[in-house]
Order: sequence, then structure tokens, then C-alpha cells
Amino acid sequence: MKFDNNKKLLIYLLSLNFTRLIIFPLGFLLIASIATLCLSSYNYMRKQVWDFYGAWDELHLSFFIWLPITYVFYLTFKDVYIDIRRYIKSSKNNKS
Repeated sequence: MKFDNNKKLLIYLLSLNFTRLIIFPLGFLLIASIATLCLSSYNYMRKQVWDFYGAWDELHLSFFIWLPITYVFYLTFKDVYIDIRRYIKSSKNNKS
């Protein structure tokens, strides 16, 4: 019975972090790809040349895109690490 409770706790911890691990980074990648397309279409209107690489160069220098992505990854993995440590401590306390 203890194994089932530990298994349920582990499933709960994984489902809790699913949103932060999967949905937020995918959302930021979607925002980054839309911004890349906007910059390349702006370059096309300006130069009449599709310039995806130039748009990507302009994009990766922008802190407004990459700083939030880095911050979300930091918060996600920090919380995952804390949750795993709590799970290990609680399982050790349950055994003794």
C-alpha cells in the first residue's frame, strides 16, 4: 500500500510540473517563431528579399524574447529539483 501512495505522489509531482515543463517553453517558442516571421516579412518589404537568417540574428539579440525563456526554464527546473528533494525526504521518513 505504501508503494501505491508513493507512486501516486510521484505521478502528482510529474503532472504538477507538466505545464511548466511542456506548455510554457512551447508557448515561448511559438512567440519566437512568430516574431521571426514578422521580422523576415519586414525585411522582405524593405529589401524585397526573404531574409530568415537576418531576422533570426536580430531576434536572438533581443532580450525581450530570450530572457523570459531562460527565466522560465530556471524556475521550472528549480521547482522540479525542490519537489524531487521533498519526495525523497518524505519517502525516507515514511520508511523509518
